Amino acid sequence: MSTKNLIASGKQFEIYTQFYEPEKIYLVLKGVDFEASPSNITICLNQELWELIRSHSTLDLTWADATDEEILQYIKSKINDRNKIYSEATEERKKFAIRLNQEILGDFSLSEEEQIENGVFYYHNLRSQQLKVKEALDIIKQENLE
Repeated sequence: MSTKNLIASGKQFEIYTQFYEPEKIYLVLKGVDFEASPSNITICLNQELWELIRSHSTLDLTWADATDEEILQYIKSKINDRNKIYSEATEERKKFAIRLNQEILGDFSLSEEEQIENGVFYYHNLRSQQLKVKEALDIIKQENLE
């Protein structure tokens, strides 16, 4: 089974992430001119390919600036949504409803407090990761303005 999550591809390129490393983007270029040395790689891209690659950004910084309160309210709404969907589901569909957001909130049988705790843990980690990316981007932008 492939762990590759294809973002975009064409005759000359492929952009993908790995399932186990969603924070990293891989770019495969086919038939493009390049120069390589032990410390540098220079790649010559035509503008059309560059624009196509650039337009396929998967960067999500949704949670980077979220407050603890915003995260908490979002988690509570997700728990309420899951409970509502479950209560309105047919018996046959309930087995699917209990799995909604399970990877974030935990098992449906957990108390609301435990689900909130799991959600807070998940979104605080996500926010931390996104903040690191945002800060790194800010540094790169600042360096290129100088």
